[in-house]
Amino acid sequence: MMLKYSIKRLAFLCLSILVSTPILASNQKLRDLLENYRTQKKIEFEKAEFESSPRFHNSITDQNLRLMSQANFLYQTKSYGESRKFLNQIKKEELPFQNYLKFLRLDYMLYLKQGNFQEIRKRLITRSKDSKYMIFLEEGSVFSETLSLIKKNRKLTTIFLNKSVAAFPKSEASIKAFQYLQTCEADYSLKFHQLMNLARLTELVPGLDDWILSLLEQDRIDYGRSKQIPFLQARLLRRLGRFDRVEGLLENLDEKSQDSMKPGRLANLAAHMYLDRDLTGKGFSWYYRIANSPKLSYLQRKRLAFNLAEHGYFREAGTRFESLKKVTGSRSVRWAYFWSLYRSEQYTKALRRLNRNRTPPLDPASREMLTYWKSVVLDKLGQKRKSEIEKNRLLEKFPDSIYAIALTPRAVDGDPRPSESASGNFLNDDIFDQRKWLEGRTDRIKSMRKAKKAKEPDLLNSLEKNEFPKPYRNWVETVSGVLGLDSHLVFSIMRAESFYNPYARSLVGAMGFLQIMPLTAFRISLELQDENFKVEDLEDPRINLLYGIYYIDKLLRAFDGNKILAVGSYNAGPDAMMDWIRHCLPCNSMELVESVNYRETRRYIKKVIGFYGRYSKVYSGRREFSINKDVAQTVYSGRLY
Repeated sequence: MMLKYSIKRLAFLCLSILVSTPILASNQKLRDLLENYRTQKKIEFEKAEFESSPRFHNSITDQNLRLMSQANFLYQTKSYGESRKFLNQIKKEELPFQNYLKFLRLDYMLYLKQGNFQEIRKRLITRSKDSKYMIFLEEGSVFSETLSLIKKNRKLTTIFLNKSVAAFPKSEASIKAFQYLQTCEADYSLKFHQLMNLARLTELVPGLDDWILSLLEQDRIDYGRSKQIPFLQARLLRRLGRFDRVEGLLENLDEKSQDSMKPGRLANLAAHMYLDRDLTGKGFSWYYRIANSPKLSYLQRKRLAFNLAEHGYFREAGTRFESLKKVTGSRSVRWAYFWSLYRSEQYTKALRRLNRNRTPPLDPASREMLTYWKSVVLDKLGQKRKSEIEKNRLLEKFPDSIYAIALTPRAVDGDPRPSESASGNFLNDDIFDQRKWLEGRTDRIKSMRKAKKAKEPDLLNSLEKNEFPKPYRNWVETVSGVLGLDSHLVFSIMRAESFYNPYARSLVGAMGFLQIMPLTAFRISLELQDENFKVEDLEDPRINLLYGIYYIDKLLRAFDGNKILAVGSYNAGPDAMMDWIRHCLPCNSMELVESVNYRETRRYIKKVIGFYGRYSKVYSGRREFSINKDVAQTVYSGRLY
């Protein structure tokens, strides 16, 4: 038996090595590319006449690193005062990102050792840039040392435990925080929101759910100023998965207590609770009593209907949307009503709804959207001739939309693979001037329309190449080739994210061509072992593109090459995408797109895939990819940033 088990383990290890070897090789090539580019850049800087240029930081960086090394040595020898003097001389903005995090850790630990708890408190509770990057608090050693030094300060200990649980769920610090609370629960008032965060760890920590339940039974939870304690208790029980106890708690409330609760919040809790478990249990009738309450406002009833549709109960949702559309002309309700009819396979009613639906749906691409789904419904009803008419109309009027791409069969097997050459001077790459490109855009689009009417294909193709440019083409195709990625997809995402602006910066801090968040970039730098990475590097177009292309490839690998799922994840995150997949099974990729709950992500997917089709058509003469795949339940496993 043991021999059989050992053979299985050995086979699994060999398979893991075979799978990971190409990824490690491509990572090494990317590291070589980065090193080559940085070397070229350094040589160019050394040739510059004015080394005092703000871009020339080598000497400053070296000095900062020397000071950092001395400060760290003095900290190890317990000369905390001297270590602080050296640390104060460092310009942290000039440090590479990994050294910047080491600086923050040393700064934090020095304040801790010197007993400056006021500064520690400031770093724990403020929403500054420094407190955002305190990733080192996830370490178990830092947690234990901090707790041992501050545990006499009751307020600070409570803040630190809350930070450990809330900011770093499923980390070693979060688990250690629970273990500490369990040993000294009588000394600390455990707040409701703290326990809600701890409830996320029940799969990782044995006995955690029973411990939280014991606190609930002993009435040892601090609910703050809330007057709706039964509602909060129901939320906590639902988070723990104890649905039977939620039913018992809410059913035993008297009418006065139920009336004091906001019916919308209560109905929403009930909806999620019963929908998560397929509307089973003795509280089924209680849920419907809440859902049909005359006290619910129109918005609350609308939210319940969308909850039903989100969880896959389309027939019930359709009934509710039908009653809602009689009250209002809301476009979202009209479209959701059609979608519920379609997903519940009521195709005759769905076709009737489409024929009446003169008000366009939510998305800008409304006419092609309606035409596509009308052709699909006609196909389902067996009306092939009418369906073909709608498809031809769509291909003729909207040839560049995602819906036309969904109807177009794949032209070739496999995506185009650019050259994997990593040589060449990338500093002399074809630089793209976004300002000039924007200034000539209006005239260019007018010329494209004239060329299309005059049927001048060569001129039209030339103009379309100008309208769909390839900034830093040599660099993008080289990096994409290393990873085996279609560079057209990269340019499509670049257009949607920043409209070819290398210095774009979003309100939440995303930077550059591909709008990368600094924390995501830091984690990529760890995987690529790029120790010289700085946040300011995201303003360098080539480094921004390399990191972004690496992340796009990572998403494509995670989702088995399904471009729609990868593009949606790039915008909304893999966890949100997995929720949509879970509630959409079984369905194909186009059905998943319409089932995405975030309007921004839904539009983003359609826009990027439309751009992708244009790039392929303009530069390759044909579309070389397919998007109409079935969405498998095991399409994604693990966690990405």
